Amino acid sequence: VRDREVLNGSAPRQSASGIDSLRYLTNSTVFGLTSQSPRANDWNAISNFIAGNGSQSLSKEAFYSKLLRTPEDQLPQTKHLVTIRFVDRTQHEESNQSKEVVNTDRYLICSALGAGKCRAMACNPQHRDLKFLPWGSVAAHLSRNGQKNTSAMRGNAFCFLPLPSETGFSVHINGYFELSANRRDIWFGGK
Repeated sequence: VRDREVLNGSAPRQSASGIDSLRYLTNSTVFGLTSQSPRANDWNAISNFIAGNGSQSLSKEAFYSKLLRTPEDQLPQTKHLVTIRFVDRTQHEESNQSKEVVNTDRYLICSALGAGKCRAMACNPQHRDLKFLPWGSVAAHLSRNGQKNTSAMRGNAFCFLPLPSETGFSVHINGYFELSANRRDIWFGGK
């Protein structure tokens, strides 16, 4: 179980979920983030696989070689039940009074290094300069304050940090996406 504190931001905004609080760091203070996982090192399994054994980091060529020779069923995958506790502040414009509400959101977050065609494409020497990495994650909002989430959530895209793009799915998606030059959106190619 891990706990972290995230500092409060400043711009007024009412948050829809704990993930929004992390994303915008505005009118909410996240005061607890816990993860339940069957194995203590599970949270870092993918980044540890990519980085190597710790004492000596892998070169790009060594990483792609390791990725290619690792059997599909042994590629790292993680699954976490994450609880985010946060204070949401709203400012009433007419009375200039603020109201604080404590919320607790629970998410199921699954991450994996991909296999199959995405691994073959990433490991293809002709694509090495593109720096493909078949790493993806999804975060499903399970509950708010102990009540099952029944509303249709609008999922966002993340490339390790939040992007202003909605996915069209009811889950948040994190991936090693190619980004536009200003890092504000996923790059789709073109001239």
